Amino acid sequence: MAIAPSKQFARRLHWPGWTDALSDAYGQFWLALYARHPEAFGLNGEAEIHQVGGIAWSIQEPVEAACAKFAGHGPKFADNWQLVLQIDSDVEVGMEWGDTGRLYLCARREDLAAGRFDRCWTVMQCY
Repeated sequence: MAIAPSKQFARRLHWPGWTDALSDAYGQFWLALYARHPEAFGLNGEAEIHQVGGIAWSIQEPVEAACAKFAGHGPKFADNWQLVLQIDSDVEVGMEWGDTGRLYLCARREDLAAGRFDRCWTVMQCY
């Protein structure tokens, strides 16, 4: 039986609106991926999570809420924000953000639709 990749994956298995069955299926996906490709999860079972778009793998508060807060809108406007790019610390290639953190580039959904990448915000979170 495979060992769970890390606690960071377990924290992300319960997004708002997800059923227990969907969360369980998602957890099984990560366990199967780790069992088949453990080398992709680094030295301590920690995968570097670089991604374009999708849902941010926040280390602290949800990144979308942080963007809304820093933009002066408050957390109730978090749904207006979308992850554009996430760059994880990757010590093997010489990138480390704070204490093995991540950089998140986010934008308001309407700015993305208009191609206004000059309005993106960058947030760094670390452990």
